[in-house]
Amino acid sequence: MISDSASLFHAGINWLMSPSPTISRRKFRAFQEALDEFTVDYEQAKYGDQAIVFGRSQQSSLEIKIAQVPGAIPIGHLLIVSPNARQTIQQFRQDAKATTHAFERVWPEQRQFITRDVTIRYLYESESEHAFKELWEGRFKQTDESLKLLGRPLWGGGLRFVLPPLPDEPEPCSIEVKIESFLENPKKMFVETVFKWLNPQEPGSAFDADRLISTVDSYIDNHVLPFINGAPK
Repeated sequence: MISDSASLFHAGINWLMSPSPTISRRKFRAFQEALDEFTVDYEQAKYGDQAIVFGRSQQSSLEIKIAQVPGAIPIGHLLIVSPNARQTIQQFRQDAKATTHAFERVWPEQRQFITRDVTIRYLYESESEHAFKELWEGRFKQTDESLKLLGRPLWGGGLRFVLPPLPDEPEPCSIEVKIESFLENPKKMFVETVFKWLNPQEPGSAFDADRLISTVDSYIDNHVLPFINGAPK
């Protein structure tokens, strides 16, 4: 069994869009002002010809990147990430929502989202000294002797699942789940869940960051954790 309480390890959301947002020094300065207006804190700001990046690391980590994707078709993306997160998923949702409001203030033109994706990684405490060994024996009813067939002591291990879209989904998405022992501390369980919405949206659709992040977080609570702990759903 793993604990229901978890520490957020990483969270990210990304939109691939057409047309690409225009990158210029004027837009760069306007986005700085918009982030201030929507109370998104940052410590660094970098301007480039094809990308602008804002970030912070001293409090809850955050990186915001607006970039043009090289190619014949003018495509760009907005990426919002909390790497090595020191915040809750609720705080990340607030940052992501505020950032999209700032983006829309500076780039108000109609756009089409080609794909969208959300990644959430959590660390959970396990009840044994080795998280994968607990999963191996408790969830899959395998013996410690079967692991010894590998010929070496167990350092780490995990599972990976790739789940296709459902036929009747209104917003088709693929799901990838990784469940692993955390190598830096094998007592902890590392769980990564990635949703990728594959179909382009209607032009002019809203960013809707809060709903997308909540969808992935709810899937973890309602499906991934019961699977790990062996509880029928």
